[in-house]
Amino acid sequence: MPEVFMNENTNPMLQLATHFGVVKNVFLVTLMFLCLIPSIWAQYPYNSVHGIGGGNYSESIVRMYNDFEVIVYLRNPYNNNGVLALVDILNGDKYSVDLDPEFIGYDMSITNDTVFLCGSIGSDTNHRGCIVYMNINDLFSSTATVNYYEPSYWMKSVITKIASYKDAAPGIKLACIGEFYYKYSQYAPFPGAVYPSSHTHPYYDPITHPTCTVNFAMAMTIPSPGFYINTRLFRMVNSFDHPYETLHDVVVTDNYVAFVGFDYDSPRSITLHTCPKTNNSTQTPISMVFSGDAFGNYTTYPLNMGSSPYYIATALRKDTIVIATIGEGYSTDISIRTIDLFTLQMTHAQNIPNIDGTKLKDMAYIPDSEIVELLYNGSHVCCPYVDMFCRVNPYNTATIYTTSLQTMNDGDYYTSLDGLRGEYFVSTGGDFGLVERSTNYPPQCPKDLYIDIKKNNVLSKMPLYFDYDQAYPHPWLTPVVITPQHSYIQVDCYNVY
Repeated sequence: MPEVFMNENTNPMLQLATHFGVVKNVFLVTLMFLCLIPSIWAQYPYNSVHGIGGGNYSESIVRMYNDFEVIVYLRNPYNNNGVLALVDILNGDKYSVDLDPEFIGYDMSITNDTVFLCGSIGSDTNHRGCIVYMNINDLFSSTATVNYYEPSYWMKSVITKIASYKDAAPGIKLACIGEFYYKYSQYAPFPGAVYPSSHTHPYYDPITHPTCTVNFAMAMTIPSPGFYINTRLFRMVNSFDHPYETLHDVVVTDNYVAFVGFDYDSPRSITLHTCPKTNNSTQTPISMVFSGDAFGNYTTYPLNMGSSPYYIATALRKDTIVIATIGEGYSTDISIRTIDLFTLQMTHAQNIPNIDGTKLKDMAYIPDSEIVELLYNGSHVCCPYVDMFCRVNPYNTATIYTTSLQTMNDGDYYTSLDGLRGEYFVSTGGDFGLVERSTNYPPQCPKDLYIDIKKNNVLSKMPLYFDYDQAYPHPWLTPVVITPQHSYIQVDCYNVY
């Protein structure tokens, strides 16, 4: 199998031994010593480290597993197959498994020792929403079982976002959003769905309406074989009676599961479905009963402007979340908004100046320093159209403040990041990646820049209610046994204290 996350032609630890002397032994001694130091960020023996393979870009995803290991999904640059890997960010070890060639991943979440990767499987003309999950410990074994779970095998669909969590009820819970594709002329939009009596679905001419998409929210327990409608629920955004809302992201806090979206009706508004983690009837955040369902009782935040932004979200401390987008209104700036899910009040709003509105890629909360790290592609006065890492205080109340902005010297193109312990974050964009101390960008690897973040208008809330269509899925589970691969990561830029 060709190497995928980094170059495996040589053992990087042997290369590093020449360059850094007894770095590996220093690592061990340093880590033992640092266990006695209360400063949390000191657990890593570097300010930054950058690993590189062939420099092959792909849509990758990275999530923290524990203090020293991360899980990475990427497309193999040699055959374009998906790969799921565990990477040790201290010694460069990587353990990986190849995924089904027809699976494409969109988002990833980890709970306990299980990783969940959502996306689609199948051909371009017949792909189905799919969740790949496995026990991470299998990566260290001679064989690993990779499970491919299709929540509804008859739906042409894709699952775009996933959040996994534990609550008071048994099992690991999943909350997802996705898109379902159908043709008006041939099928009812949601075959097998249970509709309120007021809902009707007329058919349209296939020439004028050839293919349509419908957003859905899904709640379930950890996949298992069989058909259990009480633990797998779809809630569809009805394209006839409620055509303007789209769901963008899902995020989990201490007590809530929040689905974030946007309503294109007038006034155009941010939408927020705040659901308690455990529902008495289904043990999922979406109820089987429409009456009083938290998903239908949602909150909007009118923008009073004609833009069509796409929001990403991440959880902060307790029951607070932050949402961000590029192009809110007619500006190319980045908007960051903090919301308390208990009160449903928007408490903070900020603006990052951005010369060109290109793409907001990802963001992550770093709990130990209470900052949010943003990854976006934009332009600075010194650097046009580059990937940038920006540190933001989601609870800042100042009218304006200056923060660090970073872009890499080698121009790497990144797609995903996640927070680590202390003041660190990790990011990948293919068969390369970096671990960075966010509060002290060193000059050796990245370019160190600055930007002024400005206070923005806090939006008022407006409660709404709507009966979303409910469908019971027909699941399909396929376990696949595969042999994990072991290799090493080559480090090309390293900055110690």
